[in-house]
Amino acid sequence: MPICANRCSRCMPTRLSTKWGCDMRYWLLGVMAVVMAACESSSYDSGDGHYSYMQAEMVDAYTTDKGVISRVVTDEGKALQLQPTITAKWAATADTLYRALFYYDYHDAATTVKPRSIGAVPVLRPIETTRPDTLRTDPLGLESAWRSTTGRYINMRLALKAGAKDNGEMGRQTVGVKCDTLRTGSREQFTFTLLHNQNGVPEYYTQVAFVSIPLDERAQEADIVVRVNTYGGLLERRY
Repeated sequence: MPICANRCSRCMPTRLSTKWGCDMRYWLLGVMAVVMAACESSSYDSGDGHYSYMQAEMVDAYTTDKGVISRVVTDEGKALQLQPTITAKWAATADTLYRALFYYDYHDAATTVKPRSIGAVPVLRPIETTRPDTLRTDPLGLESAWRSTTGRYINMRLALKAGAKDNGEMGRQTVGVKCDTLRTGSREQFTFTLLHNQNGVPEYYTQVAFVSIPLDERAQEADIVVRVNTYGGLLERRY
């Protein structure tokens, strides 16, 4: 990390701590349904079968009506029209952009594709907080993390431990992100720390979830660091 040679106001590092959290129970169920469907489909089809051309993408999905998705843009910046359109209850507002994990049939360089399934992906956006002492970083699993080709998102595939409590309730975990900024001269660094509150949920089995951190124009021009507290210790990725 760059260090200023002196403490002048122009180059002295400045920091901003922020927080965002969301209830992951609903999102996890939706994403798991998509992941499990893909596993079931690919386990016995091969060659030129029914699912031979199916692939998955993280996308921005656009609604034309309540619950109706007609177009997506992939993380490589490719616009795809859906034929037929696909419905999703979580896409509850018309003329709105949603983040999603999209399964579809792809042939050559087609720009119109047949959708198979789509699941909502939570978008973690930092907001300011005056209580950084309340931010939790309980351990979780990080299966993969990558920056989109367009540079607009940091995507992560998480593995969360879950299970029912003694009273049968599943309980709620929260996942969010804290953003610290560091400026040295004309260069900025954005450090995103993944937040996680296990909230007393038993850790009996693993659930997979995808999340995205959006990068605004300022962050896209900066150095990006992602930190995740895993069961094996702190992981740090740079982009």
